[in-house]
Amino acid sequence: MVEWLTQHGFRLINTPGKATYLGHTRNRSLSVLDLIFANGPATQNACPSDWAVNQDIAYGLDHYAIQ
Repeated sequence: MVEWLTQHGFRLINTPGKATYLGHTRNRSLSVLDLIFANGPATQNACPSDWAVNQDIAYGLDHYAIQ
């Protein structure tokens, strides 16, 4: 998958270390499981420029909202 994404001009735009998942275990560890990729035209047009992980919203799930 990484090879295909690279060949087609996609890049990862997540903020390094910004958690998107709250674990189920007793220690409730945070992880970055949800990855956001954008291709060249999208990044050139600043389409994903204002996305953010909102750790205040999880809609009852273990994944935080990406808005």
